[in-house]
Parts: sequence; structure tokens; C-alpha cells
Amino acid sequence: MSSDVQVIKVVINRPVDGVESLEIDFNEAFGAYVCSMGTTGEYYTIGSVVNTFLDAYGCEKVKITVEGNTLETGHAEYPGYMNRFE
Repeated sequence: MSSDVQVIKVVINRPVDGVESLEIDFNEAFGAYVCSMGTTGEYYTIGSVVNTFLDAYGCEKVKITVEGNTLETGHAEYPGYMNRFE
């Protein structure tokens, strides 16, 4: 990733009964970086980010936003929570 990509905020949701989830808000540089790729690069980048944060925080699903908004690229929208990429 480019050096100007930054995580603005990470929120861990730990419900009493249910699945622990993670919300990651990136700066606009992340959105621009992902948008600059083809579909394969985008898939591997999003998958790597999701899997890395799930492993680091021990959660089961993650939601990625950019400056508080849904991550949208020319290939896909990522409005909800994502599970581990295989």
C-alpha cells in the first residue's frame, strides 16, 4: 500500500451473545489506492486487509469504510461486514 494510507479509527464490537466484529475507517488515500487497481488487485488487497485485521483482533467479521462512508470502487461496493477471504 502507499505510504499515505492511514487508519482513522478501529472499533471492536464485542456483543454479549453473538459474533465479535470490527469496523475500520481508512482515509481517502486507501479508497484511491483500491480504486486504482483492476478487479484481481482489488480482491487481493481487500482480502489481505480483512484477513490481517481479523487475525490481529481475533474477530469474525470486519466492515471497511473510507472517511466514514461505504467503500465504493469501479468494480464493487463494500457496504457491509465481510468474513475471512479464502
